[in-house]
Amino acid sequence: MFRIALNVCVVMAVIGLVLQGSNAGRAPASAQPEKRGGEPGSGVIDARVDVVLRALVTPQSLIIDAREPGAFLRRHVRGAANLAGAGDPVAGAGTGERMRSAPMIVVYGESADSVEARILAIALSRKAGRTINYYVAGWQEWSQFGLPSEGGG
Repeated sequence: MFRIALNVCVVMAVIGLVLQGSNAGRAPASAQPEKRGGEPGSGVIDARVDVVLRALVTPQSLIIDAREPGAFLRRHVRGAANLAGAGDPVAGAGTGERMRSAPMIVVYGESADSVEARILAIALSRKAGRTINYYVAGWQEWSQFGLPSEGGG
C-alpha cells in the first residue's frame, strides 16, 4: 500500500513540474511538452515522459514495451504490454478496432537508440490508421527517475 501511495506521489510531482514548467526539483529531461517529430509521414509523434504519465491515468490507453521479453519481465512501465516475443508483433497488438478505440497509444524501447521500437511504432500507426506516441527516452529514463513500474524485481 505504501509503495502505491509513493508511486502516486511521484507521478503527481512529475505532472506538477511539467504543468508548472518549474526548474525547481528538476523533472526528467524529457518532461518538456511533447514535440512533433519522428519520420515525416510516419504517423509517429516523439513523446516525452508527460505523455506516458497521461496514458497511465487514461483508461483504455495502450502502453507497449518493445524491448526483449526478458527485459520486460524484469521491469516495465506499469500496465505495459510486451509484443517483442510475438512472431509478428504488429499482429500481436490486437485487433485494429482495439487500437483505433484506445484514447492514447504509447510505444517505448530501452533508450533513445531503440530503432526497433520506433519501427514498431511506425508499423502500429499504419495498422491502426492513427498517430502513435513514441516515448523517445524509453525505459532508461523511466527507471532512472523511479516512475511507476512493475515486474519481477
